[in-house]
Amino acid sequence: MGRRTEFVPPLPEIAACIHAEQSLTFVARERRRLRVDLTVVFVLVPLADLGYAQEVGHSRGEWLLWQDHTKEGIVGRVPAGGGEIARAIATPDDRGRLAGYALNEVMDAVWRRIAG
Repeated sequence: MGRRTEFVPPLPEIAACIHAEQSLTFVARERRRLRVDLTVVFVLVPLADLGYAQEVGHSRGEWLLWQDHTKEGIVGRVPAGGGEIARAIATPDDRGRLAGYALNEVMDAVWRRIAG
């Protein structure tokens, strides 16, 4: 991306929560020198945590991911479907690019944690 992107909490902590299938929220922030910083807030909830999830067709590994860039949620498999989700939420504007980039970085961190 060419700019410094930081995550709150840090990437290893985000990856640990996802690997443990724990709901979480995090912020991706792109630091910019001359313009206002960009931020995208994410909320991830494993659907297996929801009551009656299996009865309505959700399986383990499916997550609801909401982000404030589009103010929409998407259901997908995490981390396996992270790339598809990132493509779905990315839009051609700066915040959209940050959203897609940040989610790809998070999924990469989860795969590194799994690989151990």
